[in-house]
Amino acid sequence: MPDLFLLHFEQPYHHARHYLGYAVGVGRGSRYAAAIVNGFAIGPHELVMAAQGAGITMQVADVLVGEGRATQRRMRASHNLSRYCRLCSSSPAAPR
Repeated sequence: MPDLFLLHFEQPYHHARHYLGYAVGVGRGSRYAAAIVNGFAIGPHELVMAAQGAGITMQVADVLVGEGRATQRRMRASHNLSRYCRLCSSSPAAPR
């Protein structure tokens, strides 16, 4: 089953402060957090690679187990991923 993960950039990279990705079998285990950030679980993505190249550190803000592409599209369409980020908000919104 696919999982969504939300990366939080410690500093903005141009306009981006977050990256919402899609991976299969990520799960909630802490050992996957480093794999996500290092690109092993998601494969190389241009935004993540560019932010890392600029020296920006990132954290896994959340992993949504079992959520698919439809949820990813809805969250991206909001153009406000910070509202889903537990590191930006004290009470993040649930994806709908």
